[in-house]
Amino acid sequence: MPETLELAVDPLAEELPADARAWTLLLEGAYAAGGPESYLLHALRALRLAGARIEARAGGARLVPGKALGDEWPTVRREWLIPHAGLLKRLLAEVTEAAESPDSVASL
Repeated sequence: MPETLELAVDPLAEELPADARAWTLLLEGAYAAGGPESYLLHALRALRLAGARIEARAGGARLVPGKALGDEWPTVRREWLIPHAGLLKRLLAEVTEAAESPDSVASL
């Protein structure tokens, strides 16, 4: 698989399969929006590698920090995610929409 395509695949799909499809959709969206050099793409990959999850809830999906982040979550959120809040919210909405689609083969 070319390196650029690997960037858009959940790096922990085998270890954390419960939300792997949602992560791949999120990473694909970040890649599509900003390409292989996208800051948000790499920030999301780093969060996933730290064990972050995507949690479905009423009104949409949200990122839940992994335990590896510990007390760093507020700083990471403020510095890595909030500057990209508009795009991130849109991408999470797309993940939610895909999960709710009757055409969705796999549950997110």
